[in-house]
Amino acid sequence: MKKNRTPIKFSARSLAALGLITAAVFGCSPIEDTRGNLPLAEVIEKLKPGKQSREQVARMLGTPSTTATFEKQEVWYYIGERTETLAFFSPKILERKVLMIRFTKLGLLQDIAKFNASDAKPITLVQRITPTKGKELGFFEQIVGNIGRFSDPEDEK
Repeated sequence: MKKNRTPIKFSARSLAALGLITAAVFGCSPIEDTRGNLPLAEVIEKLKPGKQSREQVARMLGTPSTTATFEKQEVWYYIGERTETLAFFSPKILERKVLMIRFTKLGLLQDIAKFNASDAKPITLVQRITPTKGKELGFFEQIVGNIGRFSDPEDEK
């Protein structure tokens, strides 16, 4: 016994709705973004304090994200993070790493420290305003004060 199967027909509206739903689902997929320099753990483990120079470290890890000079030491920072963004929402931090490499005065590797997002400390901004010298003009003083300051361009010729 054979059943007759009729082909399914889609109207233009249902195809458009299906296309819109598909675009919405795939358009809202999260976007992963990697920024900075995230050195591989295998390469970091090859670093031995007292053995490598600045040049050797730069060859192994690449140039640092930033450098700092404190007292008689030089410090290199390799900073990187991976984030995930979904549509218009704020990015969510998946991974944040900071690798601090300290060199001696002679340029030899002295110390290595690793930090991640859990080591971060919150920073509160100060909401002070720096006062400036001079007279503060109100709204109407600014409007009235500008009367007569502008000249006709034809008068300047």
